[in-house]
Amino acid sequence: MQLRVDSRYLENYGLIFSANYTLGRSTDTNSAFFDADALLLLDEENDFVNFNPLSRFETNTFGRGLLDPFNPLLDRGPSDFDVKHRVATNFVWELPFGKSSKQRAVKNLFTGWTLSGIVTVQGGRPFSVTDTSLSTLSSSNSQSDLVRPKVTGSLPEPTLNASPVQPNTFLYLPLSNPYNVGGKGATTTPFNRGPALNGPYDGILGRNTFRAPGVWTTDVAVRRNIALSRVREGVQLQLRAEFYNLFNHANLFVNPLSVDILEPSYRVAQGEPRVPGVTASFGGIPRQIILAAKFSF
Repeated sequence: MQLRVDSRYLENYGLIFSANYTLGRSTDTNSAFFDADALLLLDEENDFVNFNPLSRFETNTFGRGLLDPFNPLLDRGPSDFDVKHRVATNFVWELPFGKSSKQRAVKNLFTGWTLSGIVTVQGGRPFSVTDTSLSTLSSSNSQSDLVRPKVTGSLPEPTLNASPVQPNTFLYLPLSNPYNVGGKGATTTPFNRGPALNGPYDGILGRNTFRAPGVWTTDVAVRRNIALSRVREGVQLQLRAEFYNLFNHANLFVNPLSVDILEPSYRVAQGEPRVPGVTASFGGIPRQIILAAKFSF
């Protein structure tokens, strides 16, 4: 479902405004076989690098086939690219200041300015929690052997608790309690060890059960057209400044390494400096400013 609002009645003031709201839902059994999209682009130190949160921020990086080919409904769930709510607004405002002034200096200073921008806000995409402790393949292929864990308790609600020992790390889904265990596939509240690779799959966690945080960005541009000739039309100089991520807002992204309950963070020994559960960190493309000049004739 889509709703759109246009500001036709504001055109007399030089303002063109449009807002679009989309309510969507997409379900399938597998959205990508070869991980065409990635949740995060991480460097060797797991730091966020250039990443566009609105063009690529897949949250399920494990789409490699059906859990049980004879029962595809086990994998039916929200698509990896499913976004329930999305609001996109854009505007172009030719500033009316100075047009009616009789002073030449005021006109030269305040006329010809245009302000435009795009604001996008959308909900998070779904992701799955997995259990790689039962992988029977070699380490190079073990990701194709993923199984989701069994549910043993109530699923938690997203939270945001800062880690006291790890910078820019927040507990997003508290899926385990601090306790000391050994070996692989240990019980992790509210999950238990996943089923055998060939089943049975009763009680298994659904695909794409959880959702990552939403994202929003603001891009703004300011330009001014300066007429260079009173005789010949079209001879002008345009000065332009573009601000991408104007407010330098850092969005919150799920750490893809923390969605596997085999990770050490799910087996926290008492007193160890770890965050038990799915973690998230702030990142994204920082503010970018582009200055340009264009001469037209």
